[in-house]
Amino acid sequence: MQLTTIEPAELEHFVEHHPYGNFVQSAPNAKRIAHLGWRPHYLGLHTNDGRLVATAVLYEWRTLGHSEFECLQGPVVDYHNEKILKELLTELKKYVKANRGLSLRLQPPLVLRHQSSTPASRPIPTDLSFTDNQPNKQALATLIQCGFKPVDTNRTDPNARYVRWFFSKDISAIHDQTALRASFDGKTRSCIKGATKYGVSVREITSPHDLTSFAQLLIKTGLRRGFSGRDERFYRQLFQAFSRQQAWFLIAELDLVGYETRLNSQLQQLNIQRATLANDPDKAGQVKELDNQRSAISRRLSRHQQLRTETTSNTLPLAAAIFVYFDDEVVYFLSGSDDRYSAFYGPYALQYEAMSRAISLGASRYNFYGTSGDFNGFPEQEGVYQFKKGFGGQLEEYAGCYDYTARPVRRALLRLLRALRDRLHH
Repeated sequence: MQLTTIEPAELEHFVEHHPYGNFVQSAPNAKRIAHLGWRPHYLGLHTNDGRLVATAVLYEWRTLGHSEFECLQGPVVDYHNEKILKELLTELKKYVKANRGLSLRLQPPLVLRHQSSTPASRPIPTDLSFTDNQPNKQALATLIQCGFKPVDTNRTDPNARYVRWFFSKDISAIHDQTALRASFDGKTRSCIKGATKYGVSVREITSPHDLTSFAQLLIKTGLRRGFSGRDERFYRQLFQAFSRQQAWFLIAELDLVGYETRLNSQLQQLNIQRATLANDPDKAGQVKELDNQRSAISRRLSRHQQLRTETTSNTLPLAAAIFVYFDDEVVYFLSGSDDRYSAFYGPYALQYEAMSRAISLGASRYNFYGTSGDFNGFPEQEGVYQFKKGFGGQLEEYAGCYDYTARPVRRALLRLLRALRDRLHH
């Protein structure tokens, strides 16, 4: 067998049709990562008769004349074919050495264990129950045999690049929106209904000229979550890297004109009902309830006037998200929302729209992507986990990272120099 560089189109075709294929190892994503300063290497392992049996997109980062390589959520190979896996790992190590590499980090797309499935409509026990995947654990033993050492998860889990915990939903048996809504918990259904009542709509961004307000939502959210390097250029590059069929840029908006019209219409109907009952002493209780409803709508109308001062447009951006459609999976990749407008449930409207699209396309899996919370020592993210859990699904723990060090002394020296540099900058 021989490992060689291959064309992005050949890699893409292989990854799209492989059980372990994923968008992170896709050619469009490699194009996106290249904009961030990493150099992608498109590699393929061919048998002696020319059959492609494995691929890997390696990302190279050069420092002081030497390179460190990463293969995020890869390589793409049959991890249960020990012969091919060992051959691939051997060839990857040779490739890294030949390209003056100090190290290679793999992040195999293998599920170690998954949460025992519980419908969203039922309470999920606080003591999470998991089922192990023994064949995948055996595949990891092969990595260790070939010189790759597991990286301490305490070092990688805080880094969003090394996603290890996922939350996903099997949607293969859901074929319409009625069944979809039934798969959510009560709170989630109520929030989706509320977004509809308020007139929240979801629009797809199809032109780069419309990206500014979209990007601003994600940038502000990123700053709150510590992702300070994501500017508008980051999202424009992502927009250009994927086709509109591959990546959906969706934004949830409130139509302020329609919202005001709807509130005034409701208030008018309540006034008519109250006038009909006002002179009937036996209807005092109903009149009181109508007065409460009128007061609530009046408060919303006052709030509407305030909203008008916060935008120069007739639409108010509430939340935005990027979803990636790859093979038979839809991935909830990146998102952002304006916390000031959480009462309009924009994030719920986005998820419902994306899931509806997913089932219409025949996707079998909806992937909420990286997830943390109390269960893995990140209590500050528990709210996001609870939000995802309301749509139904299960937690999945993936393999994590495995490192091969080609030049131990030089890598140790490089780490020392980086530590000194970081200390000086602080």
